[in-house]
This record gives sequence, C-alpha cells and structure tokens, in this order.
Amino acid sequence: MQNLQRIPQKHRGARHSLRHLCRAARKKADKLPRHRSQAAGEERMNITIYTKSNCPNCTTAKQLLKSKGLEYSERDLTNDLVKQAELFAAYPEARQMPQIFIDGQRVGGLAGLQAALKQVGL
Repeated sequence: MQNLQRIPQKHRGARHSLRHLCRAARKKADKLPRHRSQAAGEERMNITIYTKSNCPNCTTAKQLLKSKGLEYSERDLTNDLVKQAELFAAYPEARQMPQIFIDGQRVGGLAGLQAALKQVGL
C-alpha cells in the first residue's frame, strides 16, 4: 500500500488495473492441466497417443513420455484404416503420426508434445 501512495492519483487506476489483470492471468494459468505425482495420490494428465508401426516419431514420442514418467494409452492404427480415416476427418490439419491428445485436447505430433510438456514444466 505504501508504493501505491507514492503514485500520483491520476496513475493509481492504471496500476490497479494492471494488478487485476495479473491476478486474472494467474487464475487462468492455475486452471491449465499440470503433471502431478501419482505417488502423492494427486491427479495426472490423461494422455492418448495414436500411432502406426514403423513410425520413428511415434517411437520417440513414447520414449519421451516414458522418460518423464508419464502414463499414456496407445491406439495403434496401423491396420485400422477406418479409424485412421475418422481421425483425419475429425482433424484435417493432422497429416502424420503420431497424433497426441492430452486431457481430450489435440496437441499435435511430436513437436506439439514437446511444446506442451515444456509449457507445464516437464
């Protein structure tokens, strides 16, 4: 409060608005999914990875998840052309494998996974 008293009256409103925006941004950030330790009995991310056999990016993505200690469910679409078509129809921008979903939200392929893990601090 002492810092606020040093600010001229005409600028106090702007300072208050900035504080309000920072609080709002923190609240939104708190709602983002975060990795929590299963040992502590806390919630974890629900990760689904759609793969094909002989796919180097699929193998790398699975190894990355294992190295971070994250559990995931894998759906192999190698022999299921109908499921592949359904996936690509639902997500036309998805053109390659793997396709990774975290808590039901598509993050994309290997690069998307790396960016998502970096965002949550893993």
